[in-house]
Amino acid sequence: EAASSMVKAFVSTLMLGEDAKFFQYWAVPEDTMLPRLKSMSLLEFDNALRPKAVAFAIAGWLLRDSKPLGFERRNGLWLLHFIKANQRITVAWSDEGTQTLTLPDGVEVLTIMGNAIKFAGGKTAVGIEPIFVRQRR
Repeated sequence: EAASSMVKAFVSTLMLGEDAKFFQYWAVPEDTMLPRLKSMSLLEFDNALRPKAVAFAIAGWLLRDSKPLGFERRNGLWLLHFIKANQRITVAWSDEGTQTLTLPDGVEVLTIMGNAIKFAGGKTAVGIEPIFVRQRR
């Protein structure tokens, strides 16, 4: 859930036209942190990346040098569209349960961890966790 929320906040900020070139993390030893702050850290006690840090890095990598094209909201389904040199990237998630997204031909669909999602019939499920739909132009 933390990784999902971080990606949504990041791409929503980019959609507003912000030039986000930052990376923030808590550099406080884990054993001295309050439990609430511990959950906000991007790093484990041994400095390994937590899943939300990986998701944040993947989103930054995919959307690097992109420009916002606009967004759509249809029955709780969010679609944030970006464009860069040779591709269009849509970040999609649903606020209202799992929904079906119809995809154009020749797209690649990725999880927030950068893993490919297999889909059939030009459709994929979209839930609360964002997905990236990448289409080469």
